[in-house]
Amino acid sequence: MKILSGDFLFMEGEKNTAIYIVQSGSFSAIQKRGTLVKIVETFGPGSIIGQLPSEESYLYPYSVKAEEDSIVEKITDKEIITTLSKTPIWFSKFVGFLQKRHLLLLQKNQKKQAILALPALLSVLDHFFRTTNLTKIDFNDIITALEPLTSIKAEIISNLCKALSAIGFFKYNNSSIELTHPAVPSLLHMVFTEKILEDKIPSLILSATDQILLETFAKAAQQNGRLLENRFIEISGLAFSQEAPVYLKKDRKIFNSLIEKKIIRLESANSGLFNEDKIYGDLEHISDLLELNRIYPLLDHELAKHL
Repeated sequence: MKILSGDFLFMEGEKNTAIYIVQSGSFSAIQKRGTLVKIVETFGPGSIIGQLPSEESYLYPYSVKAEEDSIVEKITDKEIITTLSKTPIWFSKFVGFLQKRHLLLLQKNQKKQAILALPALLSVLDHFFRTTNLTKIDFNDIITALEPLTSIKAEIISNLCKALSAIGFFKYNNSSIELTHPAVPSLLHMVFTEKILEDKIPSLILSATDQILLETFAKAAQQNGRLLENRFIEISGLAFSQEAPVYLKKDRKIFNSLIEKKIIRLESANSGLFNEDKIYGDLEHISDLLELNRIYPLLDHELAKHL
């Protein structure tokens, strides 16, 4: 069948009822998100467009438009099923096996693409926050910003956003992203970079004890903290002790790791008593670190679940 230049073979969201084999000419697969139109795939002579019939319904994920006068061979579901019914049963099962393998490979590739897109997405979110100071970002703006960084489809980015939204990283409603902790994308990007470059547990990923210490500091700071000019909060060792779990020792050694990472600063009292010490920390940064450490262990599970 002949398809004239500019005509559509099918539209995004239509039910798959046939496959098309391109004999001559060329086609573009197009996705539209709001005002943004993006070419996500191209097809030339010999390409197969569509998917063989299966037990699961399949909707076209994009529209396909002819870029020039083209000729395709259309093979409908009924024709495929009729042909397969005339072949030995082992051949039908073999074709079904190949179809399932193809779908699995597509799904696996989609997950891989989404994971590869994550650092770019984090970088874009961080850039938006730092340059606009806004916490709500239009999804189309994100796709536009990602275009020079990655060729990954908008649909995959959307699925990635759903996975991140599921763990409370941000709020996502298909049209916008709202950050609950605007500094966390930058922190998570730093974590991935450090993990890749140094192949070890990143320094911003804290032990369970350090997380409890920071949670205790945050609770004590909200109750009895004194805000200093440099945005740091000061609390006393006594205020910390009153909020700390009973199993946590109230001595200076428990802060060594946080002090080395410059998350907490401790000033010992002349009396030598811990309760009279002064403990300092940036409460906003500590809140972001706690959110980062809540999210990080959940990422693998949610990415596997939603992608």
